Amino acid sequence: MAVGCSRFNRRLAWNLWTVLLTTLMTVSGAAADENQQASLSSLALQGPFPLEIEILTQPQPGYGIKAQEWGREFQQTRFVPRFREARRGERMRVENIDSRDRRVVHVVGGLDRDGTISIGDQKFRITEMEQLKALLEEYARWGASGPLKERPHWGLDEEQLRTMMNQLNAPVGRPVELQSALTAADSIELPAQFRLTFTPAARARLAEFPPDPNAGSIEMNGLSKGTALALALAQFGLGFRPIMAPNGQVELQVDTGTEASNLWPIGWTSQESITTVVPSYSRNIDIDDLDNVAVTGLLQIIAERMKVPHYYSANELQAAGIDVESLTYSRKKSSISPFRLLTLVAATHKMGIDLRVDEAGKPFLWVTTSKESMAFRHRFARPIE
Repeated sequence: MAVGCSRFNRRLAWNLWTVLLTTLMTVSGAAADENQQASLSSLALQGPFPLEIEILTQPQPGYGIKAQEWGREFQQTRFVPRFREARRGERMRVENIDSRDRRVVHVVGGLDRDGTISIGDQKFRITEMEQLKALLEEYARWGASGPLKERPHWGLDEEQLRTMMNQLNAPVGRPVELQSALTAADSIELPAQFRLTFTPAARARLAEFPPDPNAGSIEMNGLSKGTALALALAQFGLGFRPIMAPNGQVELQVDTGTEASNLWPIGWTSQESITTVVPSYSRNIDIDDLDNVAVTGLLQIIAERMKVPHYYSANELQAAGIDVESLTYSRKKSSISPFRLLTLVAATHKMGIDLRVDEAGKPFLWVTTSKESMAFRHRFARPIE
């Protein structure tokens, strides 16, 4: 079995772990300065992103009066918009722009004939200043993409996402240690430009898993580092997401969460047909009678037949009360494809067994709960290009 499902020993080295948690607030692939890390994390989490707010008006009578009324309302906030006439063909927008050495959020809204202000796809009456203020506060904290959990690509544009995936597609060169989440991340040897930071929720989660010197490791040789990091952190109920700080730097923020939490996924949907990536996945094979065969052994045989590695989501399976080591499966002699067989095994035990690919396109099997599998499929119904 690629990843053991036994619980970590929570009594080992507790005092040492307490010291580690107070000193190792961040982890760097290149041992970055801790104070600099804390500063970067503060920028990414709290902002503030400076806002440049412009409200477009029309030259018709009445707009000036409405702009003055809104101006008085804005005086009660920390935001100072500029009301001006729209240029020909100009559109409303919210975007991040680079200004000198900082990233600024440029908000261009519109004053409508009925006196409402439109920003993005939202419209506000003058009596709804608090709601408008709350929206602007979100932009000031998170940037143009809005709150992290609502960003489909974590606020990265297509070019930034593609660049990051390319930077994380280098293969892992050695087994990933599971003594703790910190040692797991460190053994992956991330590119030096990526720094890990931990949210308060993640640090609290780490306290539940003090270092276990007997935890062993996961053999991930050849798996890309982005997927490897997501997979390793998942063993502790954690994951990560990329954060674009106001200074344009990217940090990898470790947080608690699952497949539904908009974290970096444990693998991706293949851009190619999966039967092209793994031709044997859909080809029938002859199997003898299976009489209470251990599921772990069966999955290992199938993975070897397909020539792909397989990994277990130990934390989620355990949380769902699924003891993979004790599961068995029975079936009469038949000719069946690995895809169909894995689907039947998964359905029998309320699991999800997905064939995914890493950032470099290398396929692997991910064994998790049916709920987690469905959450992944919902997020990535279409492949990331």
